[in-house]
Amino acid sequence: MGVHDGNDSGVRMVLYRKGDGSAPLVDWMDCLPPRARAKVLVRLERLVTRWHSIRQTDEVHFADGLNELRLRHGGVVYAVFYFRFGLGSVVLVGGVTDCVGKGRLLAIRTSSERKRRFEGAPREYRSEVGLGELRERFFTDPKAVAKLEEARVSATIAELALGLRQDAGMSQRQLAERVGTGASVICRVEREEYSGAPLGILMRVAAVMGKQVEVRVVTHCDGARPR
Repeated sequence: MGVHDGNDSGVRMVLYRKGDGSAPLVDWMDCLPPRARAKVLVRLERLVTRWHSIRQTDEVHFADGLNELRLRHGGVVYAVFYFRFGLGSVVLVGGVTDCVGKGRLLAIRTSSERKRRFEGAPREYRSEVGLGELRERFFTDPKAVAKLEEARVSATIAELALGLRQDAGMSQRQLAERVGTGASVICRVEREEYSGAPLGILMRVAAVMGKQVEVRVVTHCDGARPR
């Protein structure tokens, strides 16, 4: 089981910048719990590397071209607002925690206004911060790096589990009966919300499909040793 961290899609991630030079997405991520922050970064990585295959359950589209990428952690809904610009850019205009009710409506309105400003003057509202800068800002400490790797593995397991079930044409309930667990467990694994050992569930899912899971340990591309 490998984790892909490169960008071979040709898609560029751009952050919206306010008049004071700050980026709303960065300010928002500053306030997130560490595990939620790791999950957000993994979603952003996948947004730019696999933007044509984002799961429909994770993405909401609005009439003006604004998109909302959602995730859940600890019972809280987090959302990143973005839009596609030009032929190969994804512009992130901000994020919101507990994305429900009036808070969500305000975030949508604010994000739509930022989208219009950016489209009118992209150079003025474009931040120089990208994925690399976000990693350097939030994930240099070994504990933070460990949480990021954990989030990447969890996302990969969720993707594989969902793919296996869909390829087999099974509902979550049908698969749960074959695996010998509850449908809620399958649901939480696929949504990256399972608090147990998701790899064990994936192995059981693969087994009933006549497949097996292969786990590999690889060296980081920069050859860095753990500190």
